Amino acid sequence: MNIKVDGVSITLTKEQIAKIERVKKERLAEMNSFKNTLLKSGFKKLSIKDKYVECYQNDEKGWYAEIIDGNRVWMVGAFLQQSYGFPGGWTYDTVEELRTELIRHM
Repeated sequence: MNIKVDGVSITLTKEQIAKIERVKKERLAEMNSFKNTLLKSGFKKLSIKDKYVECYQNDEKGWYAEIIDGNRVWMVGAFLQQSYGFPGGWTYDTVEELRTELIRHM
């Protein structure tokens, strides 16, 4: 299989393609909770003292996320889905929704 990355053509063998697919599946399997999904997506946990909210930040992308009551994630940052009202950002009610949004931007 030939692919082009940054103007450079690369040929991948069947074994390399199979390994890429296997690693993708393993990473998706590890993204089984809000916390794991954020951590596997480059977020770091911020130290705050609130028993209902866990805060995370992705310095590379400039994104900020909060796990609220362990039931949902509110996330804000450039190129992410945004609501029109204040303070912006978007709430993700399931791990699958959050994972889909993060994968779109990796």
